[in-house]
Amino acid sequence: MRSAGAPDAGTRSLQTSPAWHDRFPNLEFANFDPDGFASKDQVADYFVEYARKFEAPIRTGVEVKKVVHNAGRAGFTVETSEGTIEANRVVVATGPFQRPLIPSIAP
Repeated sequence: MRSAGAPDAGTRSLQTSPAWHDRFPNLEFANFDPDGFASKDQVADYFVEYARKFEAPIRTGVEVKKVVHNAGRAGFTVETSEGTIEANRVVVATGPFQRPLIPSIAP
């Protein structure tokens, strides 16, 4: 048996910062030592739980072809491999862990 907050056997923790620091508003890591370091699988499970709890409209496996800031009105029009999406906000997350790639268009 392993203690809460310890990485699974054979799973390497990236040990970026403790769980109390790596969390989103209104959701703690469940059954986890706040000073512990989560494994990649534990962080992935946490993301899934957060999306489920807040019914976040997250789409995976979808190719984004184009994002355009709407002229004369708020939001964005996003063209994807599964059709067009209208969004108030868009989060662009790209690049490997700890080496973000920030597109030149971002302020």
